[in-house]
Amino acid sequence: PITEGLTSRIAMHKLDRDGYQENIADNALKGDDFHDEHSQGVRFSLNFNHGDLNNLMVLAWDENDIAAAIPYSTGRNRSVALGSDGLVAATPTGTAWAEGVQRNIDRDDPWKVETDLDSEEYVKNVFASNATEFDVTDELTIKNVFGYRKVDFETITNADGTAAPAFGGYTVGPVTEGSDLRPTELESECLSNEFQLLGTA
Repeated sequence: PITEGLTSRIAMHKLDRDGYQENIADNALKGDDFHDEHSQGVRFSLNFNHGDLNNLMVLAWDENDIAAAIPYSTGRNRSVALGSDGLVAATPTGTAWAEGVQRNIDRDDPWKVETDLDSEEYVKNVFASNATEFDVTDELTIKNVFGYRKVDFETITNADGTAAPAFGGYTVGPVTEGSDLRPTELESECLSNEFQLLGTA
């Protein structure tokens, strides 16, 4: 309570967790840990209720920054093109990928992984809402509901589960050693408003 008819609430969270997947590939990322999490957020709400008027406002922000988990491939389907022995053997990348899958099978340890990408995922949310109700008469109420959300999302992941430059993250140009790997980015913004007339006749 702040004053009569005016109340507020605040909620917060924070999480910091070390990664528990270790990259054992013989590359620049050797020894790096993946699947950690660093997130925090806060939500504030304010409610005004006096007589015929009620107003609830909510503001929220949260952020999540993680070293994305590395998938653990333990097999390939030889009956389809991408997994067929002929295609795998036709390119150095295909051979490296198949050998990486076999090492995963032999190792049988999902916490020891091989990756050629510094996988990461970042999400930020900003949110606001407002709901207002006013009793015009005993039989008629007007109500307005407003909502807003903005999301920023970035990700780059190793989709093939090996240190071979096969799948994951898109590139600007050919997939070669030293390619300019960039994260997939998404920005979205949503706005809504709803006006209601509520009553009985």
